[in-house]
Amino acid sequence: IPEYRSKLAEPCEVLCKKWADETADISTCACSDIENFCPVQLQEFLALLLEKKLLSSERFLQLTKLYNLEQINNSEIRFCWLRLGLLAKCEDVIPHVIKFLEKIGRMKFVRPLFRDLYNWEEKRPTAINLFERLQPRMMHVVKYALSRDLRVELK
Repeated sequence: IPEYRSKLAEPCEVLCKKWADETADISTCACSDIENFCPVQLQEFLALLLEKKLLSSERFLQLTKLYNLEQINNSEIRFCWLRLGLLAKCEDVIPHVIKFLEKIGRMKFVRPLFRDLYNWEEKRPTAINLFERLQPRMMHVVKYALSRDLRVELK
């Protein structure tokens, strides 16, 4: 059986280890770290961070600023970035999450983001209010799943 270890994955894993270690010196990181990443690599890097460890809000903001992640519009990458921000309990990401949920209706993205928002105790009312506002435009299956996740009744 051939070795399927990808040379494309290795830089993602190395960079992830740097960012996941809260004691690591981030001053050695630079925008050029991801300069040659293709979109799938950037998505993989963020997905690995999601699996590894929750970032602090401060660390998340450093990551966002350094790699200009706020400006990325690729849905897969943005989704991972938004989840990282919610799990880091970073207030600054909330408007971006709301805007994303207002535009994207795909269950793959919507359900985890609503769950993360709901699981953040202080933002639970935001999740419920947003769901109630967006509910009329949602597909029935998405509405039903979210109503169960958020423990609200369908209208």
